[in-house]
Amino acid sequence: MTMTEFVPLLAAVAFGLAIGIERERSPAHRGRRIGARTFPLLALVGAVGALLGAAALAVALGASAVVIIAWYWRVTGVDADGDSTGDVGITTVAAAVVTVLLGALAVVNAQLAVALAVIVVVLLAAKHRLHDFARNALDDRDVKDAVTLLVVAFLVLPLMPDRAFGPYGSLNPRTIWLLVVFLTAIGWAGYVAARLLGRRWGLFVTTLAGGFVSGSASTAVAARAARGGAGGRRDPLAAAVAVNISTLVQAVVVTWVIDRDVARAVLVGAAAGIAVLLVEVAVLLRGRGSAAVADEQGRDRDFGRPMSVKAAIVLASILALLLMATRAAAHEFGGAGALVVSAIGGLADAHAAAIAAASAASAGTITTGTAATAIGLGLLTNLGVKLTLAGTIGGARFAATLGALLVPVAAAVGVGLALG
Repeated sequence: MTMTEFVPLLAAVAFGLAIGIERERSPAHRGRRIGARTFPLLALVGAVGALLGAAALAVALGASAVVIIAWYWRVTGVDADGDSTGDVGITTVAAAVVTVLLGALAVVNAQLAVALAVIVVVLLAAKHRLHDFARNALDDRDVKDAVTLLVVAFLVLPLMPDRAFGPYGSLNPRTIWLLVVFLTAIGWAGYVAARLLGRRWGLFVTTLAGGFVSGSASTAVAARAARGGAGGRRDPLAAAVAVNISTLVQAVVVTWVIDRDVARAVLVGAAAGIAVLLVEVAVLLRGRGSAAVADEQGRDRDFGRPMSVKAAIVLASILALLLMATRAAAHEFGGAGALVVSAIGGLADAHAAAIAAASAASAGTITTGTAATAIGLGLLTNLGVKLTLAGTIGGARFAATLGALLVPVAAAVGVGLALG
């Protein structure tokens, strides 16, 4: 055998050993006689079977299944006194079966087999955290939201036609819905992160995560906390400032999906703004410990929940309108028209305006520099909406302080866009 042919066998032994050690150290499985030695052997059985051919692999899988079933029957049976010897659960059995199959896969694609094995080890090692999250951190609405995400991503998206139509060929249903799926997934990820972290960081963590769904709504929640005196004034200010980190991060990410040249032009400005925001947040939270406030009116935190079907449809409609308006304005009035539309669009949603500008640049209707400027204008007008909400809900003093903190952020973004 050459070294290239030997690598899959070494990979099988390596990830089999990793899975086996994790099972060996699991408290529920110690002393059950399947672990650090058995799993590497099971991986080798799959790899050798795959090397010998389909018939040998079938025999190897069958023999492995018999051994695994016999082991499970033995450890979950009764002893000589008629007492139960215990139940180790089905997870180890499933892991053993997967290990055999991964061993066979290693012969075909060693990199993929190793990557999947890492996922298996992570799932096994995260047992307690996953169980706690599923049983205690989630509720029925969370399950409904997860199902919504699956429907939006895997049922609706494949049905969308992948062709341009409408005024100036500005609408592609699949592209629009793909962006909706992407934004929904980001919102879900932020929400899950907030639930996993719990309320140790209270208002700050949840508004930061909620900013990926709606920066304006998150700012409103922070302003409400300031009005109610929750956590003093520094905690709500830190939360309101942190919302803009989410806005800038998402602006870069969504434009990257549409046009990477535009995303690169925006990246410098966004990075400069985020740097200033991080410094301000650090100063506001310094010496504060954990911001343990929890806004009573926003306890359910609908602003931070993953995007609903209604919100997804609203976003898709906003995207479609802005795409048509930006393309038409750019076609009729050039870059100046696109700038005006982006500035107006930022009043509704900064990310939708960014997507529309990037799409116009991708179609060649406007230049990359004009698109970056349009995105900056959309972010600026959206910032005005946030400050208006902050003043209306949190009071003039809160809005003035927040505005003073965000002026250097806007300046940093502007300078970065000019340099980018």
